[in-house]
Order: sequence, then structure tokens, then C-alpha cells
Amino acid sequence: QTLVKTPSLEGLFSRLWRRLDEDERQVLRQLAVFRNPAPYDAWQNQFRILDQLRQRELLQFDGYGGVQVVSHLQRLTYERIPAEQRPLLHLQAADIREARSEYVAASYHAVEGRQAARAVWLWFVHRNQEIEHGRGAMALSLLNQISPDDLPDVRDRIALRTARAELLQSAGKPEEAEHELNYIVTPA
Repeated sequence: QTLVKTPSLEGLFSRLWRRLDEDERQVLRQLAVFRNPAPYDAWQNQFRILDQLRQRELLQFDGYGGVQVVSHLQRLTYERIPAEQRPLLHLQAADIREARSEYVAASYHAVEGRQAARAVWLWFVHRNQEIEHGRGAMALSLLNQISPDDLPDVRDRIALRTARAELLQSAGKPEEAEHELNYIVTPA
């Protein structure tokens, strides 16, 4: 009976969302696309807004220079991003991650921003560095989400197949790596 009388988190959040001004909502939307804490310095010009959102307990700072929407509100915030705005916010996040040499995270946001070719090349160009940091498995999972048909250029498709083959080979799956390479069609 107590649960029936308790307002849902979604209902409470909806009321709170209406009370925020548009600048506060936009900062929350920008941060909601990040899966992990976003670098605080990317929003340092909006310190006042970040502080207001922190005081309302909508944001948390991780002590390492990161900021994020509190975990129990992240999904609700993400759902309030208009569909046409999501790819743009993901591309903004890709720029932020790329500027900080976080290439797998940047690739993820590029995929979500509907720029699969950018995601492939972010990985391909920086693959040695990222593999050294132990991000190969994450990259393979991400690259497997990209269909070669999503890529506009033969060079993009070759880079995708080559990257997958390298990662599969290093994961001890030589048959799957060879399968990827068999699909590469070299340009005439």
C-alpha cells in the first residue's frame, strides 16, 4: 500500500525536469550521452550550471576530473533527448573523447552519431596504442556492430575488415580472422 502512494521515480523526475531552465536541461542532455564520467573541463565555461545541477543532486563529480548524471537518472535524462538531437550530442561527445585520446570511447560515440566510417578510422589509426591499453576486446565488440554496408567507401570497408581480422587474430580466433580477410575486395 505504501508503494501505491509513493510517486514513481519517473514522475518525480518529470516534475523536476519541468522546473529546470533550458540551459540546465541542455547540459544534462549533453552529459547523458556519456557512458562513463565526462571530462569536467569540457564544461568549465558552464560552471554555474554544473554547480546548480550538483546542488540539486542531478550530477556527481568523481574526484578525477569527471562529471556525470547520477546513475539512477541517466536513462531518464537520455530518454528526454529528442531523437534528432541524439546523433549530434554523440558526435560532440566523440570530439571530446578524441581530443583526450580516448579513441574507443570516441568510436562508440561516432557509431551512435551515425558516422560509422569515422569510428572505423578512429580505431584503425590508433589501434596499436589502444591495444597496448587493453582496449582490443571493447573495440572488436564495437566494430562488430558496424556493417560494411554502412560504410560509403571501399577503403572504409577494407579498414573495417582488416581491423576486425587483426583483433580476431589477437583474440585467438584465426579462422574468423581469415573469414574477415576473405571479404576484402581490393580496389581496381
